[in-house]
Amino acid sequence: MAKQVAKQEDAPLATISSEDLIQFAGQGVEGLGTNDLAIPFIKIIQSNSPQLNKREGQYIEGSEVGMLFNSVTNELFDGEKGVEVIPCAYQRQLIEWVPREQEGGYIGAHDLESGILQTTTKNERGQDILPNGNYLANTASHYVILLSPTYGPTQSVISMSSTQLKKSRRWNTMMVSNTITLPNGLVKAAPSFSKAYVLKTITESNKHGSWFGYEVGKAKDVSSEHFKLGAAFHQAVMSGTVKVITPEQEESSEDVPF
Repeated sequence: MAKQVAKQEDAPLATISSEDLIQFAGQGVEGLGTNDLAIPFIKIIQSNSPQLNKREGQYIEGSEVGMLFNSVTNELFDGEKGVEVIPCAYQRQLIEWVPREQEGGYIGAHDLESGILQTTTKNERGQDILPNGNYLANTASHYVILLSPTYGPTQSVISMSSTQLKKSRRWNTMMVSNTITLPNGLVKAAPSFSKAYVLKTITESNKHGSWFGYEVGKAKDVSSEHFKLGAAFHQAVMSGTVKVITPEQEESSEDVPF
C-alpha cells in the first residue's frame, strides 16, 4: 500500500490547458491596484552595494561588482553581456536625499520648475545642498520594458543621476535620432518603444575612485507584441497611474559610490 502511495505522489502533474487559462484569466488578482504593485529599478552592483554582503538582508547570491539587477525579483544580469530594454517614457526630477553620513534616506521628488534649486548651495562635492542639510540629485528616470530571460517583459525603471546623466542624454539623443516620415512629409521621432537597446555596464573613474556606470548599445526593432506592451506602459506613465517602488529601500538615487 505504501508503495502505491509513493507512486501516486511521484506522478507528474497534469498540464493546465490553454482553455482553462483563458476561462479563468485575471481571476485571483482582481483586487490589485497600482498601489499594490511594485515597479522595480534596474540597478548596478557597486563595490559598496549591500547585495554583495552575505550578512545584509539585501544580499543576492551570485552577485558580483558590475552586474545589473532587478530590485524586486533580485534577478541578476551580466554587465558585459547586458540585457535588452525598451524605453517607453522619460521623466526628470530633483530627488531630495538625507546625506549618507547621516544614514541617508529618501525624502521626496521635486519638479525642475519648482524653484527649490534656487535655495541650494554647492558643497565641495558639487552637490546641491538645501537649508535643511539634505541634498538634491538631478535625476533622469527612464521607464522601460525589461526583456528578462527569466520573467519575460517586465515594467521597470532605470534611474540615472550624477555622472550618469550624460548617459541619459546620449540615450535620449539616440532615441530622437530614430525618425519616421509621416504621410504629409513631416519628419518626426519614431515612438521610443519601437526599438530595444542593450543595457550594459562599464568601468568609470574620477579623482575620488572608480565605479561601474551604464552603457546603452545600438537599437534594434521590436516585435509587434513588445511594441504594444511599450505603448501601454507609455500611456500608463503619462497618465500618472504608474507607481514605482518607493526609493526608501534604496541606499541612494545615485549609482556611484562617490
